[in-house]
Amino acid sequence: MAMVQDPASARYDGIPRSAIAIGMVDYVLPPEKMPEDLLAYVRRAFALGIGKTAPTIPAPKTADHLRKIFILLRAHTGHDFFEYKPNTIQRRVERRMVVNQIERLPDYVRFLQQSPIETETLFKEPLIGVTYFFRDPDAFEELRKKVLPVFHYALNPGGLPLSGHNRDGRRVAELEQELRSTKEYLQTTLEELETSHEELTSTNEELQSANEELETSKEELQSVNEELVTVNTELETKIEQLAKTSNDLSNLLVSTDIGTLFLDTDLRVRTFTHLVAQIFNLVQTDQDRPNTHFVSNLKYSDWKNSVQEVVRTLEPISSEAQTEDGHWYAMRIRPYRTTENVIEGVVITFADIDP
Repeated sequence: MAMVQDPASARYDGIPRSAIAIGMVDYVLPPEKMPEDLLAYVRRAFALGIGKTAPTIPAPKTADHLRKIFILLRAHTGHDFFEYKPNTIQRRVERRMVVNQIERLPDYVRFLQQSPIETETLFKEPLIGVTYFFRDPDAFEELRKKVLPVFHYALNPGGLPLSGHNRDGRRVAELEQELRSTKEYLQTTLEELETSHEELTSTNEELQSANEELETSKEELQSVNEELVTVNTELETKIEQLAKTSNDLSNLLVSTDIGTLFLDTDLRVRTFTHLVAQIFNLVQTDQDRPNTHFVSNLKYSDWKNSVQEVVRTLEPISSEAQTEDGHWYAMRIRPYRTTENVIEGVVITFADIDP
């Protein structure tokens, strides 16, 4: 009995398909089903007594059923098995009964009548021995060298030695052709397996290379992340410093009681102190308004032209200015310079000089 793994369940299906193509496989099963069917086969084989010595002459009923089987084989294949040893045929029939889970010979005869595939399979069974003999080059060569020359003494001049019936010769030729076809198929399968192996090796190398690239990218990302953490820490430190400086500046402006107005490069209100809010009637929502959009309480009406002059010449202007309510201030207009000495607007300060 021969079992082969179902190619659909095999990772590499070349070998199972090759075995199936030979045509001598009884069961094609997935691995998990094999133990169950194997045990069932053994139980049926013991029940039918396969393996025990068969009688030299089959019982009359058995012989009658075998004749029916021979007739079916001849009708289906054109080959006559009446001259084969009955015991050999009977053993083959019993084996096919076990494989097909049939316990009675009459039932197997009916199964043959309904299944051309089984008839073909049974036809191939008796030929196994012959096939194996001709597939053994050493044995066949031994026959040619030692046995066939003996028959030359019994030949007529120019005669040729022939073995068996003409149909047996055809059968041998068919078997040899089958062997060649199987050999070619196996060679092709082997080449496909080698190609698949090479492709898998190449794919594995590519995956290994991709994995190495990912590892490199991971290391680079880790390095970038560390740099970002460092930059973030530095930015947080600078933000803290700027907040501290802003607080210091606010406290300085409040403590000196000097009114200060900051205008940007477009002369829009950037920020201002409380005293300036009284002089120019400003509120917090006035930030970003142009200086031309608000009116001051100064009697010094030319202060806007003075601002334009400082922007143009970058030279500070100082003067005294009086508000409508009679307060005097020392007004100073000067360019707003950054630490990089870049002009980004003007600063106007008002110092109370009332006596």
